[in-house]
Amino acid sequence: MQLEEKEKENLCMENAVEFGRFSFELEEKREQSILTQSSQMLTAFSLFSAAVLMSFPLVADYTGVPDIYAFYLSAGALLPLIISLVLAIVAQWRFKYETLKSAKDFADELQKNHKDYQSQSDYDWQWIYQLDAVQVSKKKNNNQRVIFVRISMVLFLVSVGILVIGNIGFFLIYK
Repeated sequence: MQLEEKEKENLCMENAVEFGRFSFELEEKREQSILTQSSQMLTAFSLFSAAVLMSFPLVADYTGVPDIYAFYLSAGALLPLIISLVLAIVAQWRFKYETLKSAKDFADELQKNHKDYQSQSDYDWQWIYQLDAVQVSKKKNNNQRVIFVRISMVLFLVSVGILVIGNIGFFLIYK
């Protein structure tokens, strides 16, 4: 009976390690996805900023819209865009996070506490403990990044909305 219990414990720990690794890999992919999205937003900002800045002289020179109103519209659209840009850049920041022990530190830990490691499941516990600290740290950082990206996206849409509504208003008032 004792051997069967030990086999069950080893099987349980083996699966826990596999699930932990899979979960960690998903968090790594999530981080890369967030960073990619933030980079793509930076490209969108560049294009949109260029369009806003290029359209200002056209609106000012070739429409009946007073220059000051065109300037206010451009400034009103650029302000949330600039804040959005800053947040997208912050989302790409390499935040500090927990890392695994070095190979030497692991070896020292196992050597120092060799009596505590009687089966593979004991070693698996150590692996799970170390992996959990890294994963929790990365998840916390990724959650922060998601907040920055979401706010950035909302502000980008606000900027687009200001420009669209302002131009519709100009079209209706100054036809």
